[in-house]
Amino acid sequence: MKQQIEKLMGENKGGFKFNTTIDIGHIITVILTLGALAVAWRGIGENKVATDARITAVELKATESLTSIGAITKTLSVIDLNQMRLAVRLDNQEKRFEEDHTRIRELEKK
Repeated sequence: MKQQIEKLMGENKGGFKFNTTIDIGHIITVILTLGALAVAWRGIGENKVATDARITAVELKATESLTSIGAITKTLSVIDLNQMRLAVRLDNQEKRFEEDHTRIRELEKK
């Protein structure tokens, strides 16, 4: 018995020992690991395609928005120009009204 204990103790003194035999557990582990890697790789590919589609949609919307902003800017410049023209017309009408009012007063005085 003492010899068996010494023999077991002696085996542990040599450092790590690896069992080089391959059994069904090792084979199943390798197959499942490869399967998990394949599923993960496929998922990454699908996510990339979905992400690319989303990016394309966002870029399209950004282009449409820039086009809309350009049209709005042109419309605002036309409105601004029309407001300036109306202001000039209003000033001219106000001047004419004042001139007419002044003439009426002069006629009333006579």
